[in-house]
Amino acid sequence: MNFDFNTELNKLLASHSATEAEPLGADALSDVLAGLGKKIAKTQTDLSMQVEEIYDLVSESQNTNKALRESAAHEKRLATALLGLCDIIEDFCTFADHDEALSKQANLMRKNADKRLAECSMTPIGEVGEPFDPTLHTVLSTENSPLPREHIAHVLNSGYRYMGKVLRKASVVLSK
Repeated sequence: MNFDFNTELNKLLASHSATEAEPLGADALSDVLAGLGKKIAKTQTDLSMQVEEIYDLVSESQNTNKALRESAAHEKRLATALLGLCDIIEDFCTFADHDEALSKQANLMRKNADKRLAECSMTPIGEVGEPFDPTLHTVLSTENSPLPREHIAHVLNSGYRYMGKVLRKASVVLSK
């Protein structure tokens, strides 16, 4: 808000001359100047309040940004921990493949874990038989298999997607 002293003075003088025919005396001029001083003081007070409000908004925004950064870092640590737990379950399932009863229990545990992960918007990537997708899979080798060419023959390490974003690609063996 700009305050133009000359414009305000001319407005007051114009309103005075329209109501009174005689020129302003020293007392009238000091009254006009006092009125202008009050307007200036009020404008300055209004501007000071607006500056304080802006300062408060900036401070609040900085605090919100800090909280968002801390929340994102915490979310990343949780996702990393979940990936580690998923790897442990996957390793156990691989180990249990040699014992039918243990394998059955391990696969139930894995199915339950996948269900819990899905509830948190985290889904595994990489299944035997699906076509190769370079955005989702990392090829570690190829082998002859009954599957069509460039389809996943084995999943060596599952990948995971969180809320649509790929956290880690699946490590796979492709069919030749």
